[in-house]
Amino acid sequence: MGKGKKSLILWRRKLVKELLKNQEMINAYVIQRKCGKSGCKCQKEKGYMHNPAWCFHYKEKGEIKAEYIPSKYANKIKQQVEQYNNYKRIGKEICEINKKLLKMDIKKVST
Repeated sequence: MGKGKKSLILWRRKLVKELLKNQEMINAYVIQRKCGKSGCKCQKEKGYMHNPAWCFHYKEKGEIKAEYIPSKYANKIKQQVEQYNNYKRIGKEICEINKKLLKMDIKKVST
């Protein structure tokens, strides 16, 4: 096994271990919502919010759903969303490594 191939395999192994750190991930996003009262100051003045409501959006059976959440859960859910983003990033990197390894194997067989 060539040095390049060995280092790619080791890097892939490290990335797979990183995936295990994302066990609480969720595929969603979190936003702050205004109160919704048409005459309220938070609707009229840009940037003003009183008691903002936190909401997370996700897909279920092809439809986008929204759930209001208590403020105390907003940071936890944000962390879970970040874990999902890490999972996607790491997965893409693993796929790139696998493509490189496949190309190396094909090149070795054809020469």
